[in-house]
Amino acid sequence: MEALSYIKSRWLMESAEGKKLDYLVEEDPNGTNTDDIMYADFNEDEVITTMHKMTHQKVVSSKKWGAVEMTSARVNQLYIIVVNSDFENKEGLLYILQKWQDKDFSLVDDDHNYLWKLHGGNVGEATGVFTEKEEKEFVERVF
Repeated sequence: MEALSYIKSRWLMESAEGKKLDYLVEEDPNGTNTDDIMYADFNEDEVITTMHKMTHQKVVSSKKWGAVEMTSARVNQLYIIVVNSDFENKEGLLYILQKWQDKDFSLVDDDHNYLWKLHGGNVGEATGVFTEKEEKEFVERVF
């Protein structure tokens, strides 16, 4: 099956520290920017990809590709998948999802980088956590 995607938005933003940030957010026509994702059949790679894209609304990074809105329902759905899985990275994924269920995003940049590294990331490492204002701007632009 061919993956389809197209550019939803691209913009430059300045971080609280004055860094220029370039964001390219792609919308997946299959609905990964909405609440109607069909999670039941997600494999480990799809869970990691979704979690990684969820962090984008909360982290400072020089580049971002893709975004999935972080909602309590989505976090809970992913948790159920992972807890019932035999994923290679199950322990690390559950650790992150449990923090997110508790609304603990204090180290979400570390969570991003863990997920990013699982996919061999080399551009776009998270360097901090958005302020409330920065996250609000990101969410308003993207979702």
